[in-house]
Amino acid sequence: MEPPHTRLGDRVKRYRRATGRSQPVIAGLCGISERYLSLIEGNKKVPSVDVLSRLAAELGVPIGALLNDIVTTGSTEPTVPNGAVPDVARALIGYGRPISKKTPAVPVVDLRERVAV
Repeated sequence: MEPPHTRLGDRVKRYRRATGRSQPVIAGLCGISERYLSLIEGNKKVPSVDVLSRLAAELGVPIGALLNDIVTTGSTEPTVPNGAVPDVARALIGYGRPISKKTPAVPVVDLRERVAV
């Protein structure tokens, strides 16, 4: 388990490295620049809720895992702090990309071009 006062950028970096994907790949898939992701991971910038949501979805973790000391265990269930009610925690920090009618899905070809080396 990570130290209790780990900063958001450090968590993003740890989860990104755990996926085995590079900054350019994650940044491209999230629609942000590699420089911006670097600033987030360096704890120099705090992402908007929208960017944080996209990062969490691409990293395969709930937003809550990036915001606090909830640590995913590799299963679909996060490990929640003692005393928390698991059903409530799951409802508050749910998984996956939020569904929005405003944001159309990006075509796979465009995503491939964003991350092509």
